[in-house]
Amino acid sequence: MHLNSHFEMLLQSTSDLKAILVTDRDGVILIKVEEPNLPGKVTKAALSATFSLSCDQVGKLGMGKALMVTSAFDEYQIVQFTYPPLILSLIAPTNANAGLLMEIGSDLKDEILILAQAVAV
Repeated sequence: MHLNSHFEMLLQSTSDLKAILVTDRDGVILIKVEEPNLPGKVTKAALSATFSLSCDQVGKLGMGKALMVTSAFDEYQIVQFTYPPLILSLIAPTNANAGLLMEIGSDLKDEILILAQAVAV
């Protein structure tokens, strides 16, 4: 798959990036590219489903729809983007440059939206 190999190259060329996942709103993984030594708990599909619910709740604050959320944990941070009906998750160490991850996620928008159209059919 073209997108999968693109993600593989992105993972190899971005030093702190540990995983890239594309899931649907329910957490079903469509694409998963990760470093071999990354603990499985970090890429659990439930994180995408939780993100989806969080976006729905944040939307009730009257500030508009959440487009991106950054979550920081003890060892890792996850930057997630909503490109309906898909979710893009970028996983990196907590001390990684979150701005760079946000830029990568924004740069991948067109490719994810093309995939979203294919999934919607």
